[in-house]
Amino acid sequence: MKRALAALLTTAGVVVVVATVWVWRSGPTVVRDDLPNVVLIVLCSTRADMTPWFSDSFDTMPSLQAAMADGVVFEDGITAAPWTRPAVTAIVSGAHPGTLGLLEPLPKRSNRVVPETATLLSEHLDALGFYTVARSANPNVSRVFGFDQGFDDFNNLSETWRQGVEKIPGLEVSESVLASLDDRPADTPVYVQAVYVDAHQPFDVSRRTGRPWRHSNEPLRVGRYRAMLRKLDAAVSALIVGLAERDITPENSVFVVVNDHGEGLIWPTHHGRGHGRYLYPSTTKLVWTMTGVGVDSGRIQGLASQVDIAPTLMDLMGELGAGSWEGQSLAASVRDAAVPTGRERAFSATMFSDTERGAVFSESAACLHDYGDGTAQATELGRRKPVFEASCFTRTTTELGTAAAHPELGAELDAWWSDMRGRLDAWGDSGADVPADLDAMLHALGYTDDP
Repeated sequence: MKRALAALLTTAGVVVVVATVWVWRSGPTVVRDDLPNVVLIVLCSTRADMTPWFSDSFDTMPSLQAAMADGVVFEDGITAAPWTRPAVTAIVSGAHPGTLGLLEPLPKRSNRVVPETATLLSEHLDALGFYTVARSANPNVSRVFGFDQGFDDFNNLSETWRQGVEKIPGLEVSESVLASLDDRPADTPVYVQAVYVDAHQPFDVSRRTGRPWRHSNEPLRVGRYRAMLRKLDAAVSALIVGLAERDITPENSVFVVVNDHGEGLIWPTHHGRGHGRYLYPSTTKLVWTMTGVGVDSGRIQGLASQVDIAPTLMDLMGELGAGSWEGQSLAASVRDAAVPTGRERAFSATMFSDTERGAVFSESAACLHDYGDGTAQATELGRRKPVFEASCFTRTTTELGTAAAHPELGAELDAWWSDMRGRLDAWGDSGADVPADLDAMLHALGYTDDP
């Protein structure tokens, strides 16, 4: 027996749990012959404003830009969390990670696991008869943390790391996905989920390589980061080319490219070096672009959230009713890009390395708040890191500035945070028993400290 996500209502921007729905799963439902393939590509640590979809002046992702050129781009998406495990949970579940216990409310990493009672996108598609394949280069998206649910073929490639210090190149992810598809069942729709970690620190390009990729007023780390995005682009291009050779194309498939979160890069300075602790636009702006069957072309106006991705895909399959979603389907906008999303608020939260921070976004304003006991700020100050600035501001710049406060929006955030904490606390403090090699990989990526 599988439990679907808790049914929720949204009132004045506050998500309230109102019921629990149970769904029996005893095998595939009636398989339809009109279903397109689904390809979900997750770009770990990809900062939106340094991609071609959001006004960067460098040609960081020419192949992906070309591949998705005939599709839609969500203009104003927000990540549910600024680090991988909770963010990917939002992408594949359609629920905020706090609803499923996937935030980390302990002083140290608590190794939260996607609960078996959650029904993930892979499980929904598996029930429709899809052949489901996943490859992940990020150890946070592994079977240890419950992300293998619903897959016929799941492999966390980071398990092959040597001594926990070597990132898995994106080309290996692409090659492994393609090899797995060579033996797929005939006449069966395919669901591919590929998680790339190339853009995540540590950067494996030299200082010399990074210099041409920065403006004169930018630190070298920004140039090295853009150079990593170009490597990532080449890796994903290899996947798309290989899929086309196997007759998986936009003519018979839906392609989705998203990031899990962005990267601070100390640019602007108060955004922090990495992610996890901060909720500024550098880490919370969502990349979400789609192309393929039933997808229009253009830029979609209005707010969007990571929790909308799974219900939107299921709606495009004609199967929105298969789950109870915390997110909302934006399929109407995907089918007609002139239709705004209609979402009024999007929320983001993090509990990472002693932080308890939340954010709410409207189309014109945002509020960020620290709900912790001051430990996080003191730690940041002691380590000479940028200290998180709680503020409400108009969304016209990545700088906080001196914009007028938005007290009503701040009150909505407080109410949402209180409700979310209630849902999170119901899960207790249990976590995965993480083996030493996986722990070393997480440490290498910075998940035992501020990355």
